[in-house]
Amino acid sequence: MDEWYADLTTANVRYPTVPYAITAGLAATDPRNVVEQQAADKTRSTAQSLYRRLDELRQKSTTAYSASFEAIGTDGHAVARQRWADVHVAMAEVFDELAAAEPTIAENHQRAAAKQRAIADDIRNPKEN
Repeated sequence: MDEWYADLTTANVRYPTVPYAITAGLAATDPRNVVEQQAADKTRSTAQSLYRRLDELRQKSTTAYSASFEAIGTDGHAVARQRWADVHVAMAEVFDELAAAEPTIAENHQRAAAKQRAIADDIRNPKEN
């Protein structure tokens, strides 16, 4: 079929010959390609959802940070610091999920997750001066 189509298009100057035009068109309708495309779409959708979740957690972190400093000298300070640390742990978990969803940049997400866990540890166990 590809050869037949190439012969037809060669005779017509307006349409240049495209090798494997028929085969390429058939490949586009192959159910395996459709499944792969659907999987890629789902992965992109998952990553977008995770990035939105990170934005939400960043806002929560800012709020928790402020609450922690407002609670200094009160009985609720330890609880406020724990809530702040918990937000960073949640961010680390989202970065872990992003590493799975975006394998080409998984290493960056893994570093970000480790950083968020380190921040949470520092919040829970502040160094005394």
